[in-house]
Parts: sequence; C-alpha cells; structure tokens
Amino acid sequence: MIEREKQSRSPEFEINDRGFSVTAWYLLDTTESAGAALIEISKDSVLVRRFEMPSYKIWNIAAHFGDIVDSEIAKDTEGYELATSDGLGGHVGLRSLQGTLDPPSEGKQVYFYADEGQRRKAAGIAQVSEGPGAVWLADARRVALCYANLSEEVTIDDVLRHVGLPPAGLHHNLIGAVFAGKGCWERVGMVPTKRPEGHGRLISVWKRRV
Repeated sequence: MIEREKQSRSPEFEINDRGFSVTAWYLLDTTESAGAALIEISKDSVLVRRFEMPSYKIWNIAAHFGDIVDSEIAKDTEGYELATSDGLGGHVGLRSLQGTLDPPSEGKQVYFYADEGQRRKAAGIAQVSEGPGAVWLADARRVALCYANLSEEVTIDDVLRHVGLPPAGLHHNLIGAVFAGKGCWERVGMVPTKRPEGHGRLISVWKRRV
C-alpha cells in the first residue's frame, strides 16, 4: 500500500488522554487523494492505529479524542462515529494503514476522500443555511464578527453565549456553519469548551482574516 508524504515533520496536533495519544499530519496532495491527512493513535507509546482521512475532518478527531479513547477502552466504534460524522447521516471514510476499524454500528459509513467530502460539507452547510435556520445563522455570524473585532479571537462558545443554541427543530449543522465561508476565518488554535454539555471537548479558536 502506497503512503503519501507528510507536508511537514511537525504534526498539526498531538493530544494525550489516559495513556492514549493521537497525532495528525496533513499530507502532500496526490492525484489519488487530494487533501488527505494521516492520523496515528498509540497506547502507552505503542502504535495501534494508523489511517488516512479527508484533511478537513482532522480537527473532529481532536475534538472527539476523549470519545475515541472511551471507545478504545470499551472496544466499540462510537467515538470514531462521532469524529467522522458528515452531519448528514453518513461518515467520512478512513483508509486504514494499521489496525482494523470495524464499520460503524449501524452500517452508515460512506467511503470517500477529500474532494467528495468537501462537496458534501458545502452541500450540508448550504442546506441548513436557508429556510428557518437562516435568521439564527445570520445572527450568530454577526455576533462572531463583532466579537472578533473586539478581541481578535473567537470561539463557538463565545457566539452561543450571546445567541443560544439553534431553536428546537433546526439542524445542528447550523453551529458548524457559523465559521464556514470562503477565506473569512482562520483557525489559530484549539481550547476545551466551557459549556458543561461539551464535557471539555476541544473546539476551534478562530481569527478573522484581513
């Protein structure tokens, strides 16, 4: 099996939790799979899983690594299902290089790489950005811009503190659409969420592009 070359020796992130660690690198684009990333998961410094996935999803691995560790301990796939969810009832595909991953429990996995993943991501955001969710999303984006203008950096926690969660019945993808856009925002870090229901998961810190 041919492996791609890493973009740099320094990983995008490395997280440790209960003896497990995860490390992620962006990979150089190839004609076979543009925009892929390499993920390595170790237990007590022993590599147990190594796989590729669409690069735009690697921060979901960081955000849900606690869930992944829970699943590794419980020997189920729920944490990986959370981390690879496409928000539309399916899951992005993982190209296993070491350590077999069983399909999600309900057989919902959809295998594709970054080009198709980006298309589905854009379609999902477009779908929820119209109709009843448009007003909430416009308010949330306005708050995000105001917050960024005042303090430079902003998280989804900051936005939700002002606008609240989307009303009942609206798709949760609205939250993910707040910072979506063509070059509007730049991810500059990760911090644990302060919302109790987030259980300390990592969320992105955003800065407005100038």
